[in-house]
Amino acid sequence: MTIANIRRLVISVVIAILPIYSIIVSFRMISESNGTPLIESESSATALIEDQEDLLPGSFIVDSLFQQQYDEIDRTSNKERCTRYGFKYRQGQKKRRLFFGAMVADESYDVMRMHAAEIYGLYHVVALVESNTTHTNTLRNLRFDKGTEGYELIHSGIFGPEARVHLDLYLDDAFGAMEMNREEIQRQDILKRWKKAGMRQDDVGVMADMDEVLTRDFLLAAQVCDIPMFRPGQNCHTPRIYTDTLVFEASPECVSKYWWYHPDLVIGECIEGIGSPQGRPTPLRKFKGVHGERASGWGSNGAEDYPEDVIKNGTYPLANGADMRTGVSNHGLFAKWEDKYPHGERRVTAYHFHNFFENKAALRHKYLTYGHPHGGVPRMKLSDIHKDDLDLLVRCARDLPNSANAKSKKRWEGGYNDYVGSKPIYFQNETYRRVRHAQVKLMIEEDERQHGSNYPTSTANSTT
Repeated sequence: MTIANIRRLVISVVIAILPIYSIIVSFRMISESNGTPLIESESSATALIEDQEDLLPGSFIVDSLFQQQYDEIDRTSNKERCTRYGFKYRQGQKKRRLFFGAMVADESYDVMRMHAAEIYGLYHVVALVESNTTHTNTLRNLRFDKGTEGYELIHSGIFGPEARVHLDLYLDDAFGAMEMNREEIQRQDILKRWKKAGMRQDDVGVMADMDEVLTRDFLLAAQVCDIPMFRPGQNCHTPRIYTDTLVFEASPECVSKYWWYHPDLVIGECIEGIGSPQGRPTPLRKFKGVHGERASGWGSNGAEDYPEDVIKNGTYPLANGADMRTGVSNHGLFAKWEDKYPHGERRVTAYHFHNFFENKAALRHKYLTYGHPHGGVPRMKLSDIHKDDLDLLVRCARDLPNSANAKSKKRWEGGYNDYVGSKPIYFQNETYRRVRHAQVKLMIEEDERQHGSNYPTSTANSTT
């Protein structure tokens, strides 16, 4: 039996006994390395098993093509960089440290490479959480545990020579969280890791999915610019910065005209476990009162959706992992370019590499078991599973025109070169763009042979 299999067996045993154990005594995990309690909470909904080894980054070598991009972007003066986002430069002050956090699961390892290529050398800490179950509590194989290709990749130095990378395993206990509640509880584990890794109140937390990444230029701005949400003395009313995000649907050639709004940034002063809770109220939350998103009356319905005494006092709750993602009804600062775009170019502050899976089985498995699951996936045509994202993908792979339905998502029909504006550093590799799109075309072809297509002929009616 391999080490990875033994670890999975141990995890299964822990899952079996944890509900009984949690009734008898509050849950506590002790770090094997120094005896420090990792979790100590009667209301804790997770068992967090930490990566015990403090590994130094491997001998990762930066691609010369990417290094050219770093040199070009990084040489921009800080004053110019801050101005383009509507900020002023904090001259003479130290750079803010960036703490990144995300869950990892079944996305392609290329997604990890795309993300890392954009931010190389900028993150201080990378906190990743992997679960051995999906959002619908079905078992899955760990892909980033010790002894796996994923584990070797994240510890290779891919995020930079100074980045400290931590992978924690999430186990579900007796609370029975499902779907998005399950995800939000995992995000809380990211905050615990940031605290353990030494996050301070003047550090910046970046909460994301692994397929979402801030542009290198905006991350550099976040380190040095005078951003109102990052100034000391925050009341934490609207602490979140959300982004103007360009979406690529499964391929660099499938550039969506639908704009996304993650990742999200919050200053440490306003994050649970990092900022001071003194004088701040504790909000009621939607899942069992203490987990997940905030309940109605605590910011979920707008910036003024708070008890009267909270508004009067002017001091608001700290943000948990769910708040960092949802933004408490999505209010906060929208980070975008303020400059006029030359020649009609579009400039963004983040990218979303959506549905970059390695095969059709992984793609369909996502829609069956994750986030917002769809029970009919095994028998449905791909375009019918998600009539926006997946229909856009099918049309792109088949070189079909956009739907004429005004409510449907559209793409740049000419592909990567048709879109003029900010583009990910990883996509500067023309060979990758060509190979990936060919892979996607083959994936869609195979899927339609098995499950059928809404566009069986070589030409499709664009009015559908």
